[in-house]
Amino acid sequence: MKITPPELIDLESFASWTRDGVSAGQSYAKVLLHQTDLSATKAPDLRFDEAVFASSTLRQTVWQGLSLVDVRLKGCDLSNADWRQAHFHRVEFDACNLTGANFSNARMNHVRFEACKVLLASFAETKFTACSFRACNLEQTDFTGADLRNVAIECCNLRQARFFGANLKGADLRGSDLTQLGVTAHDLRGSIVEERQLFQIAHVLGVVVK
Repeated sequence: MKITPPELIDLESFASWTRDGVSAGQSYAKVLLHQTDLSATKAPDLRFDEAVFASSTLRQTVWQGLSLVDVRLKGCDLSNADWRQAHFHRVEFDACNLTGANFSNARMNHVRFEACKVLLASFAETKFTACSFRACNLEQTDFTGADLRNVAIECCNLRQARFFGANLKGADLRGSDLTQLGVTAHDLRGSIVEERQLFQIAHVLGVVVK
């Protein structure tokens, strides 16, 4: 699976963020937000095209219906953000804190999560296309009803994560901790795991591994 990275052309021409906040329904393009604090702002239907968020604080933001196209977020704090029904296309989250964030009913295309803290977050009913999670802490994260076909969730902590009703066909879970995974045997059908992981999900499959 090839994930297309954000197309960030001529970064030196990006304007540094100078605004105090954001406005509902507005679009922003070619902007650089470095150590910007937008915490607790409420602005539905925002759109960012070609943007970089670096070490910025976005916690408790209520940005429902957010659209991100060609965006990179590095070292940002999105804890308890409410970004339900978002649409992401060619987006990277690198070493971000997404604890308690709500991305339910979102659409994610060519999105990569790398070394992120994603505890207690929600991706319920979210559709993923050409996406990956790598070296992320996804403990107790909710993927109920999500479409995760062919998504790579590699070397992640998935302890007590919930996948009830999710489509995991072709999803690559190798290298991840599947201890106490909330899932049924039907949900796991078609997913890719390693032999050693069978011990962690044996109770789900109804088998005894000796």
